[in-house]
Amino acid sequence: SSCVPAREVSASAPGGSPPLAHSAPPFASARLPRMSAQVAAGVKRQRAEVIEPDVVASPMKRLTRRRSMPNGLMPEVVGDLVGQMRNLVCNGATTLSDVADLIVLHDRTAAAIVDEKGELMGALTENDIVHAYTLDASPNSTAGEWLQSEHARLPKEVIGSLTVKPTVKLIEAAALMTSQAHADWSFRHLVVKDDDGGLCGILSSLDLARALCYACTDEELMMRIGFTTAFDSMKPKGELPVCSSSATLAHVLEQMISVHQNCVVIADWDLSRSGVLGIVTPRDALRAFGEHVPLSTQIGHWLRGLQSRWEPRAVVHTMPLEQCAQKMADDCFHHLVIVSADTSDILGLLSSTDLAHAIASAGSPLGE
Repeated sequence: SSCVPAREVSASAPGGSPPLAHSAPPFASARLPRMSAQVAAGVKRQRAEVIEPDVVASPMKRLTRRRSMPNGLMPEVVGDLVGQMRNLVCNGATTLSDVADLIVLHDRTAAAIVDEKGELMGALTENDIVHAYTLDASPNSTAGEWLQSEHARLPKEVIGSLTVKPTVKLIEAAALMTSQAHADWSFRHLVVKDDDGGLCGILSSLDLARALCYACTDEELMMRIGFTTAFDSMKPKGELPVCSSSATLAHVLEQMISVHQNCVVIADWDLSRSGVLGIVTPRDALRAFGEHVPLSTQIGHWLRGLQSRWEPRAVVHTMPLEQCAQKMADDCFHHLVIVSADTSDILGLLSSTDLAHAIASAGSPLGE
């Protein structure tokens, strides 16, 4: 296997307290080769575990010819990548509310869900939580119950078509992800399993976009994307879901789901800089779900209460795609707001999926 052995630590809520209140059913580690018996005991006790990278992260730095990931290693296949990132594993008895809190706490976009035998049941993504929220599902519903429902995005039956081996090249993984992103369910994750079927991790579009840029030499990246700018790869404003500040939280999230866009612009009159109040992403929905914010809440009132600002996501339309990728990686943004360099009006949005697609679809495969 190309997966890098990982150092495991217990997932805990801010302040050091366990995120879950009661014990889980008996748990076996036989089907989780990346987890030690000690970690399996942690999952049994707390119903969740975070698998940390084995290499301690160091400040990101640019080498003479190659970019490096935060831990200084340059991934070329997905096994290298999952060994360098944090992965979240929960068992099926974990509540939706706890999964949402853990995803936010550990800055992931999905959690692998396993049963009491350690068998992979599927994955729970941010968009699953958004959908559960719009359906007014109980926060105390379990991840296992959700995966058995008709609404689950990544149940066990679907995982197979979104599974790759650790030896798959990043470019190939990005091509698969972008092809799935345009399907009815707009999948933005891939599951990585070794030859024995053991879970290595779950990749998001941001993980891939970030790694693709660091895995290329300056010359390779220039050959692939040339002088491509944010404007060239963004979704134009005419394709963006827009809601007024008086819309309810339920309406905004339903828009997000129906148009398969993980970002909704909140504006009252136009998409000028002064007319836009903010943007809503699945991460915002997870926080609202965890805080039990009523779906009837006016989105403008809620955003003002958060003192949320969209300007930190703004980049000018002439920014090179390489710099867009760097900003996404540095600030952990899945979406950038593209504004006119002349008028500062919003022109569109650039997602991490758009970025991965732009890099994966241009030129010849890396190394050729």
